[in-house]
Amino acid sequence: MMISDGYGPASHTFARTFYQTLHRNSSDNPDGVPPFNWGFPLDKALVGSHRSRSSDSLITDSAAGATAFSCGLKSYNGAIGVDSAGTPCGTVFEAAKEKGYLTGVVVTSRLTDATPAAFFAHASSRALESAIAAQMLEKPYEGGERTIDLAIGGGGCWFYPSSHPESCRTDNRDLISEARQQGWDVREPPSSDKGAAEVKGPHGEQKIATSATSFNTSYDLQGQSGELPFLSLLTSSNTPYVIDVPSDSKGRAAFPTLSQLAEQAITLLADNARSKASASKKSQRKGFMLMIEGSQIDLCQHQNDPACMGREAIAYQEAAGRVMQLVDELNAKGEKTILISTSDHETGGLTLGRQIGNDYPEYLWYPERLTGVQHSGDVLSAKLLEYYRTGPGARSLRQFVVGHILGPEGGLGFGAGTSGGEITEGEISRVLECLPSSRSMVVPPIDNDDECRKAIVDVASRRANIGWTTSGHTGVDIPVFTHGGAALGEGLHGIIENTDIGKYISKLLDLDLKSISRKLNVK
Repeated sequence: MMISDGYGPASHTFARTFYQTLHRNSSDNPDGVPPFNWGFPLDKALVGSHRSRSSDSLITDSAAGATAFSCGLKSYNGAIGVDSAGTPCGTVFEAAKEKGYLTGVVVTSRLTDATPAAFFAHASSRALESAIAAQMLEKPYEGGERTIDLAIGGGGCWFYPSSHPESCRTDNRDLISEARQQGWDVREPPSSDKGAAEVKGPHGEQKIATSATSFNTSYDLQGQSGELPFLSLLTSSNTPYVIDVPSDSKGRAAFPTLSQLAEQAITLLADNARSKASASKKSQRKGFMLMIEGSQIDLCQHQNDPACMGREAIAYQEAAGRVMQLVDELNAKGEKTILISTSDHETGGLTLGRQIGNDYPEYLWYPERLTGVQHSGDVLSAKLLEYYRTGPGARSLRQFVVGHILGPEGGLGFGAGTSGGEITEGEISRVLECLPSSRSMVVPPIDNDDECRKAIVDVASRRANIGWTTSGHTGVDIPVFTHGGAALGEGLHGIIENTDIGKYISKLLDLDLKSISRKLNVK
């Protein structure tokens, strides 16, 4: 299963058009004209949509949304693997393990974040990340197996003891050591940047303390091999936004893509499941169940950052395309495999078309004006605030905003001769006005006191003629895509409830969620 967190119908249209615009003059389109009928591989896999509401609101959060997928029931916002009364509910992962399947998650957020947590943990609140991390290593009930065999993602701080400089825990449990003692193959980033990332400014390298951009640029995939159980902690918090990841001289990203991580996970799980097929009946494995999340789409849309969201969405679509290929390869080998792709909810209330002023609006939006954006609003805000705090004069500050924030020198890419167009005095003033009252984002998912980030991304959105209604979630129906088997998607066609996805998986694999729920709640 793949989940594009926060990605709604307008996000999909935006991502497709943005991709076409970015590749307009590429070798794929030597005549410079992108075909209007081009689409992502998932475009041909659409089967319906789901109603995303939770048990206590017409607008769900990620915790209740993921619990609907994992337990097949509605719960309250904030619930992790529990029903609306707060009682632990059996998940498809737990039931699949009892059936002999391997399980795994790959995310670009923290492994303890709401979406992955709902598949392997039970907590009354998504905020209980310390307990959620510990549950990854524990058996959910007496006589059961661990719920998860593979976990790749961020959030290493929840696995470090409180004595560790990057720890988020209040106790001194060392979950990494515990995992290794239990036989986990644990991978960590090769070195630590202690929650800071380096960005280039006019005075050289500057450290910025913003978790959404915290990463180590020397990280590599550490090979495709590994042993189950497998735990790969990519970063201390969330992984970096795609738009902020630098490339080397050959154009290769300095951080693994979601597509690479997904392929690594599928290879590990499929190979291990295959190797178990000749074992005794008791330990025989039937296959695997994997949840892959494009987590950072949601954060970009929480921040109303269009270029950030576009790059994350394209990365997700590229991963989905590769997963579809791998599904086909597994089916060709006789290993029946399917893909379900959907989102838990929409974030930001994105609209493609915006009325600015009192004049009758143009029926246009301009994706080409975003193709030159070189960083997320988070990084640009942090760069601006770092420079502002050095006490530059008014003239120097204005020049910095024009060149490095709004302009082509690492900023939004606007200026004379660019696809974004010339910078206006109004845009310069809007950014300068944010400085006295702004602070840089430190804790995800969003800091509404970061006035400069809001000003910068609003300039970009206005340029593209797109709008946002909220920095939170919305209640629109969400597309559902499937790929794989002959009778694929029966039960998912049309407009369904989000809980029907969990029920579909349960029925497809003959899982007994009620039995798991009873075992979880034995007194």
